[in-house]
Amino acid sequence: MADYNQYDPAQNILIVHGHIITGFAPGSFITAERDNDSFTDEVGADGSVTRVKSHDKRGTITITLMGEAPSNNILSAINVADELIGSGSGNVKLTNLNSATAINAANGWVMKPANFEAADTTSPREWKIRCASLSMFIGGAII
Repeated sequence: MADYNQYDPAQNILIVHGHIITGFAPGSFITAERDNDSFTDEVGADGSVTRVKSHDKRGTITITLMGEAPSNNILSAINVADELIGSGSGNVKLTNLNSATAINAANGWVMKPANFEAADTTSPREWKIRCASLSMFIGGAII
């Protein structure tokens, strides 16, 4: 048995509406976050505590691509089509082949176009995918 773990950033496979997203920027390039805690709690006048389960699983996946990545075209096209005819909601799936991490949403859409910036170096493009119900299993290395 190995006494170390290995990570390869290229093993993060992100599929948005059937398209494999490529051209991630250096540094942090994918984040996924739910809006709300799974449980909240309330305390009564006598100090008793009740846990309250949230059924709100909304969340956002943020993707940072290199400025010239072809996947910017894909995400732009999804957003434009959605603005024109409302066809922009679809499956979003992130699989990390290094670990047991799996993130899925049946209904995800591009919130807005990425910001544009021109400079004397390539500028990253940040995209936000809004998800009506974000399923998240954040795992460690697969043994």
